[in-house]
Amino acid sequence: QIMNAVVEKVGNAANCDGIFRLVAPDNGQTLFFTSAVEKPAVYQQDVDFDGTLDLVVTTNSGASNQYHSFFLRRGYEYVQVEVPGWGYELCNYQLYPQRRLVVTHANNGAAGAFHETTIFCWNGTQLKPLRTAEAHMSVDDYDQNGLIISAANPQLVSLTVWDYTSNEESNLIYEKTVLLAAMQTELELQLDVLWQGLK
Repeated sequence: QIMNAVVEKVGNAANCDGIFRLVAPDNGQTLFFTSAVEKPAVYQQDVDFDGTLDLVVTTNSGASNQYHSFFLRRGYEYVQVEVPGWGYELCNYQLYPQRRLVVTHANNGAAGAFHETTIFCWNGTQLKPLRTAEAHMSVDDYDQNGLIISAANPQLVSLTVWDYTSNEESNLIYEKTVLLAAMQTELELQLDVLWQGLK
């Protein structure tokens, strides 16, 4: 964590998050970002594996999920990283330098049984999704007198893996509905599909 980074709240966004001004400690560049955290932390870390330290700022913090935004060092300046379709925030990110990948993992409840994990690679200053694994409560649709009603089943979990490597659209490459009580083994199978060909 950078202890001498100058971070100042300068306003509020439409969603009530704070608008913060950050003065980069190494080049004095003024950067802006939004955060729901009262005192956002600022870190230096080489998040794109090019040998140069970048900036990471905290944008939200909860019991299980921590959100961050990246600013990449490009020459003398920093550039904020955008994830097309995702925005600017990354949840519980992990870096895989040897594979040059960034992985995010959102815990969405049921002690982590419900989740969303996405593997990204770098495309310039943008993160490009490669695959996403999701697990959420199974929802069944019923026809009641011509009216379609959706009902969640808390005992069943829907597992999917989406692939983005062949084109810009997502392709469903794995889908299974399992009992919540039997999740552990099924999660290992889902994880194998998520990483297949990327390790």
